[in-house]
Amino acid sequence: MPSADDGGGKRGWKRRLVVLAVILATMAAGSSVLLGGAAEDREAGADVAQESKEGEVIEVEPLTVNLAEPGLHYARVGLGLVLAEGANAEEVTARLALLKDVLISTVASFRSRTLVTVAGQEELRRALTRVAHEVYGEGTVLRVVLTELVVQ
Repeated sequence: MPSADDGGGKRGWKRRLVVLAVILATMAAGSSVLLGGAAEDREAGADVAQESKEGEVIEVEPLTVNLAEPGLHYARVGLGLVLAEGANAEEVTARLALLKDVLISTVASFRSRTLVTVAGQEELRRALTRVAHEVYGEGTVLRVVLTELVVQ
């Protein structure tokens, strides 16, 4: 006769089921926190975008970047810079080389398994927007949008 201690019998299955339920509940809670945070960031970004009207969008040629992990993993990232209304697009375009330099370093810091998730793509958008703010100042580029993302 199997005992409850060795995992056999009805009691063993109940314990396994309870442990599985606890693990699933923990995973669900963790994912809702992560996704909830991304939703709050999007709402905060939407508030900023509503305060400043959007102007032109400057498309940046796609960049192919090796990712921060062993092996041959890379990402091809195309993006657009959403300018504030009245921002000088010529000045932004003239400094694209400076932006691309920092973009390459930023994208290279990600891992492929992160970039293939929705949360990872949101994280990439936020990181690229921070970089654009560093290069141009916060009043010029409102946000960065992804126009292409291929991860291998």
